[in-house]
Amino acid sequence: MLITQRSGGLLLLFADGRSSMPIAGVPVVGNAGQGGLLDLVLDPEFASNQTIYLSFAERDIANGGLSGTAVAQAELSLARIIFRQSPKVPSSR
Repeated sequence: MLITQRSGGLLLLFADGRSSMPIAGVPVVGNAGQGGLLDLVLDPEFASNQTIYLSFAERDIANGGLSGTAVAQAELSLARIIFRQSPKVPSSR
């Protein structure tokens, strides 16, 4: 089972109850207020392509710290952002 943590961690939970260390390569998330690492969805072909989608709050530090939602496509070892909210808004929700 994959578990998202609001702070940006992504963990693998094994059937025996043990969990992994946080998986590396998760995009930087804005975890203020209601923001953080949000949903995780498996690709319909996950068994063959190992692709997942992560939604998360993203802060744009270069533009005054505005916040928005982003979606990343990942293969558990490689993530790239495929959606960014525009315009960003001055919010932590």
